Amino acid sequence: MYVQRWQLECCGTPFGVGDEVAWSLTLRPDMPGFEAVEVTLDGATVVRVHASGAGREEVELHLGGVRAWWDGPVGTRRGVLAEERHDQPAAKTATEGVVRRIRTVRQRFVWSDRHGAHAPSGDPIALADISHSDAMGHDPAVTGVIADLMVG
Repeated sequence: MYVQRWQLECCGTPFGVGDEVAWSLTLRPDMPGFEAVEVTLDGATVVRVHASGAGREEVELHLGGVRAWWDGPVGTRRGVLAEERHDQPAAKTATEGVVRRIRTVRQRFVWSDRHGAHAPSGDPIALADISHSDAMGHDPAVTGVIADLMVG
């Protein structure tokens, strides 16, 4: 699961390997450079539909112990599972699990005239193992962490 640095610094709780966590997850289809950590939830049960239309769907998905919100194109539900604390419907079920591994995410940014700001370059992300989210350091290229969870 990807945890963005700003979300962790804003209102997240630091975590380490072996910790039990309960996170609200979103399956994000639009994360260039993260292809190595993408997952597919095609076999998931659709628990509730928030809205749909224009070739997109907004649904809560359950697959085993994973609970995730999907706001993406109708069809293959593929993307990066990311902890989300701000941009999702209320009353979403959390995914509970034990942290098995934590890796920092280093990502290169470039100027984007389209966005009028720096944006991810689309280059593959670089990962490095750490034992606790507090060990991210202060490198601005570290945009967050990937946490491997064992869910039950």
